[in-house]
Amino acid sequence: METILLAGYELAVVLAATLAAFALVRAHARSTGGRPARLALVLLFAFYLFGVVFVTGPLTVYDLARYGFEVSPRQLNLVPLVSLVQAVDVGDALVGFALNVVLFVPLGLLLPLAWPRGARALPVATFGLGLSLLIELSQLFNNRTTDVDDLAANALGTLVGFAFYALWRDAIRRPRAVRGKHGGFGRPDPSGSARFRSKDAPAFSLDAPCPWRAQGEPAFYALALLVAHFLLYDELGFAKLLYGF
Repeated sequence: METILLAGYELAVVLAATLAAFALVRAHARSTGGRPARLALVLLFAFYLFGVVFVTGPLTVYDLARYGFEVSPRQLNLVPLVSLVQAVDVGDALVGFALNVVLFVPLGLLLPLAWPRGARALPVATFGLGLSLLIELSQLFNNRTTDVDDLAANALGTLVGFAFYALWRDAIRRPRAVRGKHGGFGRPDPSGSARFRSKDAPAFSLDAPCPWRAQGEPAFYALALLVAHFLLYDELGFAKLLYGF
């Protein structure tokens, strides 16, 4: 029961930050004529990010008060794969690496679904890497380890999720391309075909434009959530209230 209450407290912080950020984004969009993502998709994104912070435990201001700014060299690994090679149980290390991959697969799916203008592999993978880097760096100050392999696994998971999205998108749009090419009645329609090719450039193409600005809205939500979590989530303080110690 206490675990559920703690998770509910953390989720409340996440949702409050997300709704406040959404209100700001919507107000800005009204003044500029923009179109923010739908609230349902933003909330789905927030629930996913809640899962990430629940699993990873990023830094809070209360952690800083307890542990200070001291960082041990043993908490930091910048050599790729060394943690796997030197692991006492390689099987457990591989499972941990795989779980870090799986953790970020939904991110690679959610970003292009909620913000399709940014549906390119490079911006999506960069977003995943940036989010992972913020979390990993914060763990240096709350008595946890930061490992470059975790960054690689998270970025790989984001790309895997984006690959699933790209396969799904191509499967959905391929019949439409055929119908557009023949005008729906078996007659060629060059203009329709040209529109399809220009609009639906391959998601993994290096020549396709990379709309980095489309990642601004989800980045704002992620930063608002992490800042609120940093300032408002006091796990030990809430546990003291629950247990009375």
